[in-house]
Amino acid sequence: MTNNPLDDTQPVRTLPPEPHGESSVYGSLDPDGPRMYQPQSGMGCGSAILVFGVLGLFALGIVGLSATAGWTTGQRTAASNATSTADADTALQVELVSTDIESGSFELASYRIQYLATQQSGMPALPSLLETGTAVYLTLQPTATLTPTQTPTASPTDAGPTASPTLEATATLADPFDLAGRLARAQSAVSLGQWLDAIDELDVIIGIDPNYEVALVRSLMSRALNAEALQRYRMGDLGEAIYLTDRAEDFGPLADGLEFERYVAQLYLSARSRVGTNDYIGAINALQEVVSLSPNYQNGEVQRLLFNNYVLYADALTYGSPCAAVTQYTNALRLFSDPQVSDKRTVAENWCENGTPTPEGFVPTVDPGNPNGQTAPIGQPGS
Repeated sequence: MTNNPLDDTQPVRTLPPEPHGESSVYGSLDPDGPRMYQPQSGMGCGSAILVFGVLGLFALGIVGLSATAGWTTGQRTAASNATSTADADTALQVELVSTDIESGSFELASYRIQYLATQQSGMPALPSLLETGTAVYLTLQPTATLTPTQTPTASPTDAGPTASPTLEATATLADPFDLAGRLARAQSAVSLGQWLDAIDELDVIIGIDPNYEVALVRSLMSRALNAEALQRYRMGDLGEAIYLTDRAEDFGPLADGLEFERYVAQLYLSARSRVGTNDYIGAINALQEVVSLSPNYQNGEVQRLLFNNYVLYADALTYGSPCAAVTQYTNALRLFSDPQVSDKRTVAENWCENGTPTPEGFVPTVDPGNPNGQTAPIGQPGS
């Protein structure tokens, strides 16, 4: 064997074959050695973030659905409670109508019926109540006194030929319901300010053919309804005025001031429906709002009603809560001067300072609504 591999003639010793399935490189590696790659167990950081993100969105979805379900249930409960309260108020007003009629308070019964007509248009008892309201309205009308006059004596005359009246037919085959004639009469009625006649003719046209001269019919109806509604407000026929105003909205914009008139009339009817009941605070609050909007509404009657309700409320408070009664008497006297009410306030002031009289003498009385004896601001009943 020489140092030059080209000159080396010794046979080359072959290496033993490697075991099957193993590599000389990998076979010499220690599985536990530092060069051996060990894959990490479990999931990576990115996968964990993704999983937790999905779980978070799922949890938020559950919370959102729960909140929505709770809100919906609350809305249904609130609507149910509001409906129950409205039904109870309606039942009370219907009962009070009969009581007012039996006691001869026809005007008050009329106001209650008008209030029910504006608040409960679908009430089953409303048709019979409206018939009652018509009868009450007729009862309130003054009876005309007939003036006796001398009856003229008819002088005999020669009988002439009797003329048979001739009725001119206005309907034609092309217009069997005479819609053209009705429209002409409606236009004439509007020009003359005969609003109800115009409304009647236009209602017939709409009932027969809603597509007949739509633009003109709607324009005439809007004008007639607005004008008649405003006239009814001026007459004090508030229930009918509110009904006509609601109809006018279906045919176009309301005339200037008509929406305000409707709002004040609704407040006034709401207050009148509470007069004669124990709901002094409800009546006072509604009347106060009417006075703030229109102090001389119904020729100043609204102020007189507010005065009366202050006094009635104070009378009810005098014995049990004389200090609160003083406040209500003072509110009344700010509207009108009245010696009797002044005397009542003096008594209430005495009882508030010294106590309510009993057979044993004066017993100090503390107003439960105002234990410190502080004077409440005007316009806060019962404070």
